[in-house]
Amino acid sequence: MPMSPAESFDRYVIEERLGEGAAGEVYRAVDTRLRRKVALKVLRRDPEMESEAWERNVARMLREARAAAGLTHPNIVAVYDVGEHDGVPFIAMELVDGKTLRSSIGRDLPQSERLEILLQVAFALAAAHASGVVHRDVKPENVMVREDGVAKVLDFGIARRLPGALTNTQDSGVSRLSRLTGDGSIVGTPAYMSPEQLLGHEIDARADQFSWGVMAFELMAGRLPFRTDGGGLGLVTSILNDEPRELSDAPEELAAIVRRALSKSPDERFPSMEDLAEAVAGVVASQLPPAPPMRKKMLSSGIRLVYAQAPEAAAPAPAPPPPARTNPILIVGAAALAVGLFIGGVLFLLQRSQDGAAPPASAAPAATSAPR
Repeated sequence: MPMSPAESFDRYVIEERLGEGAAGEVYRAVDTRLRRKVALKVLRRDPEMESEAWERNVARMLREARAAAGLTHPNIVAVYDVGEHDGVPFIAMELVDGKTLRSSIGRDLPQSERLEILLQVAFALAAAHASGVVHRDVKPENVMVREDGVAKVLDFGIARRLPGALTNTQDSGVSRLSRLTGDGSIVGTPAYMSPEQLLGHEIDARADQFSWGVMAFELMAGRLPFRTDGGGLGLVTSILNDEPRELSDAPEELAAIVRRALSKSPDERFPSMEDLAEAVAGVVASQLPPAPPMRKKMLSSGIRLVYAQAPEAAAPAPAPPPPARTNPILIVGAAALAVGLFIGGVLFLLQRSQDGAAPPASAAPAATSAPR
């Protein structure tokens, strides 16, 4: 049963319900211990699930949530707390003031903003993969976009373990597709699943590339890359067998990246999400105006590329004039002249001194005449 405002759940006080789904509800709540607002995700048990299966899935979900709590990245919603209260598992997460990317699909959003959102999501996925966490449920509903344009990816390592997910690889293909598609209508997650995930095969981080590619196509074109006219089963069949539509509503370079991410075989996709993110970063950089100059930084884990507008460089202060340089030939000449004058003066003084000491012999003393 949904909780009401002012109701307490563990140390959290409910303010309002933000959303709900088959697996539970998400509430805006206040952490009374740390006195901060959080998004509180409370998981609910499927009435048809047996106790043993429920306990196994809860234990797995809590283990995965604790692993996700170790992720620190500006484009990943932080996980603050995980636990159980009265047998109900919960996750307390960063409260993002914004709206899901789903609300931007099909709207007249500037292409530059769409490219930047896709780049931020790629950063987040690459950082998670570097920490050993695969999302497995990348879709517009799991991306929040703040008013300032910052994208935040939700539910790392959590959504893949929710009750009803594709975890039993021994089910027949027909039963799996029936559970996924219900009465034939398109349900959210299967539309973004990679072929190997739909088939129940072992998956790795490259499955997130495929999901990112579906989301990127939908954000740029306003529709899914595979046929949807056959309902849910037709969509899954198209994902498994058809080539994606041409993405004509995006730069050619991005269309090539998306096409590679949507390859049926994981080996034909990018070697890593980091490689995909770097390719998208190049497209974003090429779409930005050339002035003012841009600078590129590599931040946490060598994953997140940040393109920031550099302030206009201040005009450098005029350099002081260099000291006047004297011709070395002139210096040598002046020194030689000074030495010559000095020596000449000394010789002149010596000659005068000798002349005064020995008067000439022919000189007679002056006669003194007396009057007669």
